[in-house]
Amino acid sequence: MSTASSLVNKLRSKLKLRTRIKQIPQLYAYIPAAQRREVLIKPGRQKRHSILVVSHAEKQCGIHEYGLNIVAALEKSSRYSFAYAECSNEKHLRWVVAQTRPSAIIYNYYPLTMPWLTSRMIRRYQIPSLGVMHEGTQEVADSATQEMFDYHLCPDPTLVENNPNVFKTRRLIPTYQGHGSVSEIVTIGSFGFGFGDKGFERLIETVHHEFDEARIALHLPFNGVTASDHQERTIAHIKKTVERISKPGIELVMTHDFLSKSQLLDFLASNTLNAFFYDTNKHLGISSTIEHALAVKRPMAITKCGMFRHVYSANPSICIEDSSLKQIIANGVSPLEPFYDEWNEANFIADYERILDEVFKRATGKAAARSGTV
Repeated sequence: MSTASSLVNKLRSKLKLRTRIKQIPQLYAYIPAAQRREVLIKPGRQKRHSILVVSHAEKQCGIHEYGLNIVAALEKSSRYSFAYAECSNEKHLRWVVAQTRPSAIIYNYYPLTMPWLTSRMIRRYQIPSLGVMHEGTQEVADSATQEMFDYHLCPDPTLVENNPNVFKTRRLIPTYQGHGSVSEIVTIGSFGFGFGDKGFERLIETVHHEFDEARIALHLPFNGVTASDHQERTIAHIKKTVERISKPGIELVMTHDFLSKSQLLDFLASNTLNAFFYDTNKHLGISSTIEHALAVKRPMAITKCGMFRHVYSANPSICIEDSSLKQIIANGVSPLEPFYDEWNEANFIADYERILDEVFKRATGKAAARSGTV
């Protein structure tokens, strides 16, 4: 090689190195200053493996809240380090990955909240990818492929793990340290984004039928991801249902501000009973409303909706098809006690550690097979 060619190659190498060095600040520049604080929220402690959890930035969303809740628990793992980031596009994601250098990435994924994420972006990093399956049913889990993610995390304790690329996880009951006191007036509470298939009208009618004096407390915040017109129509239907109330002792209190987790738990703790009367034809992923209600240890009533299949086993039954609100209140929280221990924070962390152990074991096996050492 001539001296001139050698100098050219050295120059090219220096230019490539400078490009790599400049890459992170350039990517950072794409992020608006007001959002930079939220892009990387928790850096994670250095342990054997660092795991990045990626979620979306829109706040008023149950999927967003789920991501925050699981990271708040997982960061207490003694074996894995967890970092958390909220990303809005590929450039955000590239910057975060460059900063954290994870061994694997968990995507708190849902098509409506992360429409920008593609399999091409995911495969770019050549590390294990795991996607949370928010609308997972047995049928969906059984047919899940590795087209988008290497593995799927299905937070459904009832799932049978037929698909080797799908791992079920326990539910996670939030830790509640508040001191909400139950109202002296019998108060039947419920909460959720105001969609028409959540049975709020049926709940009002049931309370009206069973009680002469009671308060119905509905907390219906507006979802920050979906259109608000559907929720406004639901609220209009609820108001029409209230107009049919003939007993003067029945009162409805309805609120709409988006509450913090602690505020929501205080609201639930102030109710005599919390009820969720979803349409029984809804057969989607497990609803996280149940864990919030379990956190405050108050009696709970449900319908036989598929989204509540993980608590069907409660005995005596908490299903309104089997019992009355008055009887469920009289039974107290004894039907719910098995769930308190099963879905605590320690068991949830153990689930993720077990799954990650298996993921890295498989990755090591694949790497060995490619190198011909096995």
